Amino acid sequence: MVEIRDIELRSYSTAAQGSLVFNRIWQLRLADGSPITREIGEAYFVVLDEGRAKLKLSLGNGLTWDDASKSILIQITNEQVRFIRDDTTMEYAFYIVPPAPAGEIIPIREGAVNALRVA
Repeated sequence: MVEIRDIELRSYSTAAQGSLVFNRIWQLRLADGSPITREIGEAYFVVLDEGRAKLKLSLGNGLTWDDASKSILIQITNEQVRFIRDDTTMEYAFYIVPPAPAGEIIPIREGAVNALRVA
């Protein structure tokens, strides 16, 4: 079972496009609560609005994996959340894919996104 946790994303109309609006480190665990011990091949953080991807981050593109602490750094800039036009609710999913040949998708965390437009 995947961990369910809601998050908040804000888009600031007056802030610089490169400003960080979401800067979090998540300590990762599998659905049963055990730490991730396998190597991470790929990782993705996706924000969806009615099933359509509005934002997709990957390793090297907004996501940084720390193998020593088994944590992921998620960094989202104001420019990346320009799709937030009004206050609304969306969904997100974070999942990993181990290196081939065991390339199964492993969902880690998902939930609602409280998307807010700040004037």
